[in-house]
Amino acid sequence: MRHSKLIAVCSLIATVLCYSSPASAAILPGDIVSSPVLISGLVEGAAFTNVTVATFSDLNPGALADYTAAIHWGDGTTSPGDITSGGGGSFTVTGSHTYADEGNYSYSTDVTFSPLPLTAIGISETAGVADAALSLLSTAPPIPFTPGVPLSNFLLATFGDANPFGSVIDFTGMIDWGDGTQTPGIILAGSPGEFALEGSHTYAGGGSFPISIGIKDTGGASLRTTTTASSRSVPEPCTLALIGIGALGLPWLRRRKVNP
Repeated sequence: MRHSKLIAVCSLIATVLCYSSPASAAILPGDIVSSPVLISGLVEGAAFTNVTVATFSDLNPGALADYTAAIHWGDGTTSPGDITSGGGGSFTVTGSHTYADEGNYSYSTDVTFSPLPLTAIGISETAGVADAALSLLSTAPPIPFTPGVPLSNFLLATFGDANPFGSVIDFTGMIDWGDGTQTPGIILAGSPGEFALEGSHTYAGGGSFPISIGIKDTGGASLRTTTTASSRSVPEPCTLALIGIGALGLPWLRRRKVNP
């Protein structure tokens, strides 16, 4: 009789220890299954916050505080993810990030269960990051010229890039001077996200010529604008001031030039 009672007591103790042990949660690495969630609508330079990047489930769920997540964004950066519980062993991971350039990035999320050295390695998902839009800030008014006299480093247009991380190396400019001549423009950087295009040309003869200006971003965004040049124009005070600016360059421009 004593022997039977002893066996029963030992069995009860073993049962209690088994259910109270932290090791009862996520005993096997395969218990945690992580799946990526596709992120859409991304644009370079635009921050996104608290976006769902992955979900995971645990066959033997532990406490929410037992899980941590690391998001590998595919651009060389990693940041922690925020985890919320959906109940029944299901969880959601959200993250915040900013991609500095357009392109396709493969990101993944790793989930770690802390009481045990168990990690679910996330499967990669690819997010497309679109090129930020360009905006025209200003275009040179009609340009007076004298045949045979060069227009040197003349300021033709200023434009903005919605991506604050944009650089002069991202852009190319082309100028059609309207007399059958096309030349590349020079891109200059101003304040963050602001740029200018300059050009140089010499008209051989008099007349009025339509000038077409094209600016392209390596990511695909582009813009066009037009002005005119005329040997018959009479310079007004504002036009004379613009010529001075075109010749000397804007004070705020950093003179970093780019060949297309």
